[in-house]
Amino acid sequence: MVPPAGQLVRLRRHPEDTPPYFGTFDAEAGRAVTSVGRGYELVTPWECLTHWAVLCGAPGQWPKPLRAGSAWNDPFWSPPTDGQRVWVRRFNKESAAVSARWVYAEAGYVIAGTTWVLPWHLVWKWKGR
Repeated sequence: MVPPAGQLVRLRRHPEDTPPYFGTFDAEAGRAVTSVGRGYELVTPWECLTHWAVLCGAPGQWPKPLRAGSAWNDPFWSPPTDGQRVWVRRFNKESAAVSARWVYAEAGYVIAGTTWVLPWHLVWKWKGR
């Protein structure tokens, strides 16, 4: 069963151990859309979503400031600044870190030395280089 159209929901996505976030599910397009900032939208394909529930209360402040003393940051709640060079991990701490650059317009990370764009929703965590 999918959430009702236009219903703001709490979402969980793969990779595991990422914090919940919020959005509305677009069943026709098969994706969740999160509107944040000034008209900025982050899209998550349905195949990357693992759970959803009706969101009770406010969705929370976005973006959240970077946590002091924590090297790794969540790509949804604390995205890098546009053009920032970072290390990204696709999965938890057991996976290799890859050099990339955050591109706001793409909502993704351009992998260093390539034209590949890794969408935000496929990244477990990032940290500055």
